[in-house]
Amino acid sequence: MNADSGPGTNIGITDPTAAGLASYQAAITTAHTYGSRVYGYIWTNYANAGSGPAASISTIENEINQWVTYYPGIDGVFFDGTSTQTSGVSFYQKIDTYAKRRALKVIFSPGAVPAQSYMSIDPTSIVVDFEGTGDTYTQTSFPSWTASYGPARFANLVYATGSGSVSTIASRARMNNVGNLYVTDGTLPNPWGQLASYFFSAELPAFAPK
Repeated sequence: MNADSGPGTNIGITDPTAAGLASYQAAITTAHTYGSRVYGYIWTNYANAGSGPAASISTIENEINQWVTYYPGIDGVFFDGTSTQTSGVSFYQKIDTYAKRRALKVIFSPGAVPAQSYMSIDPTSIVVDFEGTGDTYTQTSFPSWTASYGPARFANLVYATGSGSVSTIASRARMNNVGNLYVTDGTLPNPWGQLASYFFSAELPAFAPK
């Protein structure tokens, strides 16, 4: 769930009775009804060392608090812009610890394979170790150490992919020990703003990692 590059400031957060906020709260309830978990989006700016919007630890902790306070039932947080470098590990250990204090699950999203030490920050976390186009995905190799972890620890986000390529992408994900996969024909700048046009197609194969 990404209200406004985070928990949101333009949908009624300062007024919990606002219709916009109520709609998001209702969406969480609906997702839970269908057995889904909901993670709140938080930008981390590559351990606050990137060129994007600043994301200090205190800012991230405040956004965690907002997600918990204004979106009752939220299951976890999605830390986007996760660094891949070992120098960022201590940063993510701190914000992971804070999230755990609020009883939240964690997804780290570097969108590329991080240093293996990121896998030890939180043994219950999910790591998004690929985000990119389907064409790039078919050419991507993953380091051998990823096979040392259960498939549930990894997620891949694949965009700009037509329905005819979904089976190939799913097969490659299984081969790469990936337990969480989302494929869409959405394109940049925001391929995640809507469901894939083929999301409900009965002709597409179900993804079940080995």
